[in-house]
Amino acid sequence: VPSPLLPSFHHHQMLDNLPDEITVEIVKHCAEPRPFAHATIKAPPLQTSITYEALKWSHLSKRHRELMRSIPGLWSWVSSAMHPIFLQECLKLSGGHDLDVEINAEYRGLELASLEMLRAIYPPSSKRWVSLILRINLMVDAPHEDQTQEEAMELVEEFYIHLHRLNVPKLTKLNLVYEV
Repeated sequence: VPSPLLPSFHHHQMLDNLPDEITVEIVKHCAEPRPFAHATIKAPPLQTSITYEALKWSHLSKRHRELMRSIPGLWSWVSSAMHPIFLQECLKLSGGHDLDVEINAEYRGLELASLEMLRAIYPPSSKRWVSLILRINLMVDAPHEDQTQEEAMELVEEFYIHLHRLNVPKLTKLNLVYEV
């Protein structure tokens, strides 16, 4: 007697027999929305994004892998919190599709983490950015806290200068979320 708690071969076959359009809609509905207007300093878990949902489904079978990899819109959300190799794969799989980008940065003394990633990974794709959420944690715990906060704000300015130098013709939404 098969256990109702364990997925059976029959259930796997049912997933394989669904039409592609229905499978893609299921994947989209499994992902949690990533709120732009109400972004908070704490980013939602990466595992709840459409990109990670597509990744999970791509491991079900060869058919699902080919299907997920063939739909650029499923790979159009990227984040600096992703592993760099996975981020590059998402940029490749998204083809020419518009991108929603999240950059999560932390102030660490002399640098703003993720600034290097912005310089190294994102510029080739910046022409496709339509939205950008920039989360910056400027929390400081130093003897000269005022001076350190001032330095952190200078780094944010520097970040904006770098962002301004990027070619972002499609960028229509920019959300800066920071904590001081």
